[in-house]
Amino acid sequence: MTDGIGFVQFLNAVVEFARGAQCPSITPVWMRHLISDSIPNPSHYRNHDVCSDSYEYTDTPSPPDDLVNKSFFFGSAQIASLRQSIPRSSTTFELIVAHLWRCHALSLYNDPQKTVILRFAINIRSKYNPSLPTGYYGNAIATPMVEATIAELSENPFQYVVDLVKRTKENVTEEYLKSLADRTENDGRIARKLDGLAVTDHRRLGFKCLDFGWGRPIYGGFLRGSRFVPNVGCITCLAPFKHFREFGVLVPICLPRFATKRQWTILILLAWTVFYVCTAVSANKLKNVTGDPTRKIYIPDQNVS
Repeated sequence: MTDGIGFVQFLNAVVEFARGAQCPSITPVWMRHLISDSIPNPSHYRNHDVCSDSYEYTDTPSPPDDLVNKSFFFGSAQIASLRQSIPRSSTTFELIVAHLWRCHALSLYNDPQKTVILRFAINIRSKYNPSLPTGYYGNAIATPMVEATIAELSENPFQYVVDLVKRTKENVTEEYLKSLADRTENDGRIARKLDGLAVTDHRRLGFKCLDFGWGRPIYGGFLRGSRFVPNVGCITCLAPFKHFREFGVLVPICLPRFATKRQWTILILLAWTVFYVCTAVSANKLKNVTGDPTRKIYIPDQNVS
């Protein structure tokens, strides 16, 4: 029915009504035909969003009592250290998602030939010409897929993983989207099977602006990462969060206990960033880095909006 942007648009309308408005400031728009129109000969375009029919899901859900939930905070020091570890410029999204995918895969799998997949959500409202109208609240996201083996993720430099994410984003064009819509319409529901990680970006959805009259929320995102969702895999989000006085990105992660005991996630996800900070930043600059760069925090069960 709707995606995160549409959901926040709906909540914002409720906020406005609760505060006395007679109508929402943004008029809701459906017009789903704008993203379902076919293009001539769509089959010529390779659809990266769809797995082949022969691809089988080999991961299995872990028992609930065998799962460990942790939330990791990426502040300015962590993001800067990731950025300094590669020779070419990249967005914060590309850096964090590439780092998460690499760490998540290495924490779970030992087989170097194991193929793991990353899928992430992209807002496609501006991908069309003209763009989808303001107020469109339907499901307007694409979830492109990229795959790699454990060997490729572990043996190549971090820039290689970042480039995989970057190219996957760039492949999401208007032609790609209409090809996907055409195939979905002709073939019905398309299976999306994967062994890997799915990431959605909540940083700019607008949860922090929803004020019903008693203050803005302190958090908007997943309370915890999902270890297993059929035909999707492991899901997490990038959520805006203020940790003490620092604004950054919070990432909830859920892993089987064996992965946590091996400390792959904790050591790779955070210790590498400390290593980058210590090697890439001079001693004088390092003195100005506030807080503990290895810190991890947990989402409370209450007082979360």
